[in-house]
Amino acid sequence: MLWHGGQGVRLSTDRGSAYAISQRGVIVGTLSSGPFATSPLNGFVAYADNSQAGATPLDRLVVNLGKFHVLAGLGITNDGRILCLVNGDAATRQLAELVPAAAGP
Repeated sequence: MLWHGGQGVRLSTDRGSAYAISQRGVIVGTLSSGPFATSPLNGFVAYADNSQAGATPLDRLVVNLGKFHVLAGLGITNDGRILCLVNGDAATRQLAELVPAAAGP
């Protein structure tokens, strides 16, 4: 839920947590379609000014993701770099930095 313009704005129908927000108002975190203990996690990005409605999965924004899946956006810099938790298979998780192709979100 995002508080914007004096009202609550739902970012997603999924449950989740926001972990960081940049000075530009870019929010990153994780979403789950069910209970966190059993459901797949999906990293997301959203905008505090609600210029782009809702949460967008980070997987959709990465061109060369390959076999990896973004589980969570953990932090974001003011120039748009995102620290993420990713996995390549069910047993391997690692940190990765997503770097925007443009000047940043």
